[in-house]
Amino acid sequence: MEPVTDCNACKKKEFNFQRGNLCSLTHEKPSFEGACPDFDPIPENERARSMADTYASQEKVSGWLTVFLWLGLGGGSLMTLFNILPSLKMFSPIVSTLFCIMGFSAIITAIAAIYAFYRKKPNAVSLALTYIAMVAIDGIMTLVLARIIEEPSLDGTAFRSFVWSGIWLAYILCSNKVNNLIPSETRRWGGFEKMTLVVYVASIVSIVALINSTFNGDTELSDVYDDKHIITESIAEVNRVCPMDLGDGIWMMGQRLEGNEVIITTRLDNVYRDQLYDWEWEELEDETMADMLADTQWIDDDVFVKTVLDAGYDLTFEYVDYNNVNLYNLTFNKSDFDRMR
Repeated sequence: MEPVTDCNACKKKEFNFQRGNLCSLTHEKPSFEGACPDFDPIPENERARSMADTYASQEKVSGWLTVFLWLGLGGGSLMTLFNILPSLKMFSPIVSTLFCIMGFSAIITAIAAIYAFYRKKPNAVSLALTYIAMVAIDGIMTLVLARIIEEPSLDGTAFRSFVWSGIWLAYILCSNKVNNLIPSETRRWGGFEKMTLVVYVASIVSIVALINSTFNGDTELSDVYDDKHIITESIAEVNRVCPMDLGDGIWMMGQRLEGNEVIITTRLDNVYRDQLYDWEWEELEDETMADMLADTQWIDDDVFVKTVLDAGYDLTFEYVDYNNVNLYNLTFNKSDFDRMR
């Protein structure tokens, strides 16, 4: 073995800025011939790690890795944040909380991965792979939810998640840039990314379980969705089929939400406003109100009406004639029915 090569692989070498590699025993340049009697070899794995550290110290974040970190992770985090905000209004408090936990676990994983790559931390790659796994898991959740709520349009969202995660997974595993920056010999799987992944998966499983339970009829819609969202969606669904013939010349013309009041408009084709005097319409209004308050069972039987009143909204039945001229309105709130029970 050549002396220089022998000394580079020896634990007893020392380095001097003026003279280079020296022997720590003699503090001189190697002068032996053949084999050194004091040679103490550095283990092969330590030598490989030392070389990897040398390469890593010279490598910088650039190229496609920059794109991945700032557009893939940074941009993905912003999208996650913007997706969380609508969920706070759409879902019930418990589901909104789960979405927040899920979203913020992904966001902090992405931020930690960006920081780790620029600081060349040993867990940089595992952080990136954790975030990629989160995106893929989100795609799986989207597919499952699409089947539960029977919404095929969500399949496209799931497909985009799979494509994104597949592309960047291949890049992280095959990129020379990544391997030189964070050599495989120095990488480790940290406890932080394990924790965020577990929290992320637990949140998603809980969300899917709650929504599945609701659509199977095991729990109330209000356990998953915000009351206002339920009311708004119900109104939109009814309005898609209105005007609706209820028989005997009675038509449901539609529903609408105005401030804190839900208004249900009904048209009576066989009635005209000028058929009766104002005081007669007022009497008819009072009689109808009394009849509806006398038997409140219809409230418990109508999920929509019960949701409206339980949520604190006023419920107004608006009656119009054939020409859509107002006949009279009946307005109720929850306290009206509670007093009659």
